Amino acid sequence: TWHCKRCDKSGNAKTLITLIHQQAFALTTGLHHQFLSEIRGISPKVFHRAKWAYDERNSRWLVPYFTYNPDKKQYSQFLNNLGYFYPESPNEDTRYKIKKAGALPLYLYNPGIHSDSEPPTTLYLCEGEWDTLAYLDADPDSKAMILGKPGSGFNQSYLQTLKHIKTVITLLDNDPAGRKQTNQAIEVLRTQIKDIRSLDWQLMESPVKDIRDLWTDISGFQKNEANLRTERSKFRSIIVQHVTVPEAVPE
Repeated sequence: TWHCKRCDKSGNAKTLITLIHQQAFALTTGLHHQFLSEIRGISPKVFHRAKWAYDERNSRWLVPYFTYNPDKKQYSQFLNNLGYFYPESPNEDTRYKIKKAGALPLYLYNPGIHSDSEPPTTLYLCEGEWDTLAYLDADPDSKAMILGKPGSGFNQSYLQTLKHIKTVITLLDNDPAGRKQTNQAIEVLRTQIKDIRSLDWQLMESPVKDIRDLWTDISGFQKNEANLRTERSKFRSIIVQHVTVPEAVPE
């Protein structure tokens, strides 16, 4: 629990991270999101929709994890976790690595932009937060739910928020670790969901490492609004053409 002597507010860990995020997001401008867009190749509108917030005091970005309750068909008013990363870190390898509060249970990354009254029955499962937003940028009108798998492994607890899902398409990374995690995810998902498919990177003529790389390879880092419709159509076509029903993904 926590208690602020200045404003007299109090609560638990989830109310604290929710308050921290709300205060930072209120001060985050379009210029902040534009800066992040130019570095990561994802449209600024997507960062705004997912409510990524810049914490200027600590020179870091905050990534909110929203909680969807399929039984109540609504989002919780409190975050379940709050990721963060330091783009100005002297260590280039970790600048965009998103860390989470280890003391809180870890859920699938939900950017909180799906309709809460009409939950989708199809899930596209990406690897991490960056790929999730890249997919949302590439297919903003998708009727499916787009979620990200944080970290390694696939916890049985993730299934709690997927009760409404009938079909899963996994879009995890095109490397040995990604293929191993695809197999782990499929093994857990099959205990609850029968229709599971995976993106087969090896069927592509020029496979890249992940979904964000695929999207930026098609659209570039600097988005041209005049070309986005064509580029998004190409992205969707590539996904559809290379999704298979795997027995197992060779590692």
